[in-house]
Amino acid sequence: MNTSMIEFEINATCTDVLQQSRYYSLTLYLPNTEYLFIFLFQLIIGCTIVNNILTIQTCLCTSIRITNLGVYLIFLSLSNLIRCVFLETSIISDTQSLQRTILFYISAILLNLLNFLAMWYSSMIACERLFIECFNCALYATRKRACCLSFIILIFTFLTQIPTFLLYFGNFEISTIFPNLVKSVKCIEFGTVLITCLIHILSSLFVLRNISVHKVYINSGEEKYWVVWRQQMKKHMDFFIPPLCYILCIVPWYLFKHVIYSCDRIGPTMTLRLYLILITLANIPFTMTFAIYIYPSNVYINEYKRSLIVLMTKVFRYDPQRERADSNLSNVTQIYII
Repeated sequence: MNTSMIEFEINATCTDVLQQSRYYSLTLYLPNTEYLFIFLFQLIIGCTIVNNILTIQTCLCTSIRITNLGVYLIFLSLSNLIRCVFLETSIISDTQSLQRTILFYISAILLNLLNFLAMWYSSMIACERLFIECFNCALYATRKRACCLSFIILIFTFLTQIPTFLLYFGNFEISTIFPNLVKSVKCIEFGTVLITCLIHILSSLFVLRNISVHKVYINSGEEKYWVVWRQQMKKHMDFFIPPLCYILCIVPWYLFKHVIYSCDRIGPTMTLRLYLILITLANIPFTMTFAIYIYPSNVYINEYKRSLIVLMTKVFRYDPQRERADSNLSNVTQIYII
């Protein structure tokens, strides 16, 4: 018997909203919900692949690759690309015939892991900007710091998924251990979201404050601090795009998943509509990496254009001398063979 087809009888209710909607026949209220769900996720996967490949292409440029920011961006894009694999497997296994299988639970755990990993990598990008602007760390410092912190984050994120693993695969009694596991999973999810969002916001605010104070000091106090602060906020708007994106897209999904869904006053049709809208929003930070990090930054977008020009030149450049040399080499080879 194929182990991926073994069904587990877990006393816990499934945490995924669409799985719960099947048990309570909520999909009957919205026809073709399954097809819309599959179409949305295929669109998300396609956009994720394109955006993160373009981000990696930009970050592989020498001027970005040798920085700690470039290392974090590469790790972030790679985790998002790997996330596409398990997102696809979760969709494949999320069918009526394969309900609650090993493949579904493993995909769910790894998706949580990669989601948290991407959140931490994104927050480390904000922290790295803080180190450079406020603590005089060199932009082109050694990349050991980024590699070591990335490894620590990976181990820490693995450890945070132990309660989720026990919740899915442990045969515990509901009256004793199960409620504590549910609470720990909720605390870990909310804690990760809140801490990473706070790191984003505080790092960006401290960076802008440091830049504004420096500008006021250079101008000998001729300009007011808040005027300079507003000017620098407009100039460095790319600092605020990632935290705003995470707060507006990810926080509503976790609130809906753990709080709003349990409310009995919301009808089944509204529940499914909210689910489809919020799950799409929650995937935007992992999908639109290029639009969030590369496009708003003048430095990064210029490097992307240079890398694109170099790539197009290598592909379409016609070199007659090289072709002549290749033809002469082939002629010599044919004469030698004769």
